[in-house]
Amino acid sequence: EGSLQQLPYVILYPKANEAFESAIRRFGRQRQILYDRFPGVLRAKDNLAGSIGEYWGLAAFNRQCGGRPLIRCSTSFRDIDAIQSGTSNGFAIKTVSRFPATSSSIWSEEFAANETHPVRRKGTKRRSGPLATINNFLIVILDEYLQPKFIGHLPARVAKQFSRQDRYQGSTKLHICEPMVRHPQMRVLQGNPTAL
Repeated sequence: EGSLQQLPYVILYPKANEAFESAIRRFGRQRQILYDRFPGVLRAKDNLAGSIGEYWGLAAFNRQCGGRPLIRCSTSFRDIDAIQSGTSNGFAIKTVSRFPATSSSIWSEEFAANETHPVRRKGTKRRSGPLATINNFLIVILDEYLQPKFIGHLPARVAKQFSRQDRYQGSTKLHICEPMVRHPQMRVLQGNPTAL
């Protein structure tokens, strides 16, 4: 019953959206031209890459999910980007647009402490919503045009060995590097880890 009340906060990601993918290819080319022409003005890449990486990661996983697709969470869930139907496994999707690179922040104190507890909604002290932890990571590496070069699935317990503390922000980040993408437990969903 509790999980049914949470349905307004999740959406099922489409398996493919050809119009969106075509628009992203065009946008990615124009975006890269801006970064190439104005490197002093545009010092950092935008976080749009993370949202696009989520799309590519979920689409790749759901093509190979064996009947247990990922359901994308709303933005109100802390660190959990998707929950796998039928398992309640929480997935965090980390996207980078260069390699090697450090991921965006992981705010979950439970991941940093290597514990498993229910996630909390952002901005609340009490635990609410579906019970989920970061059990898995989807690692997405995009090219300069926002197209996927590599997508992989790694259990959180393995990803933990690639975590780094960001003392300035007070968060944990993943170091997405060659040993990570070539790790024996990295399940490659798309791309070739040796070609990065």
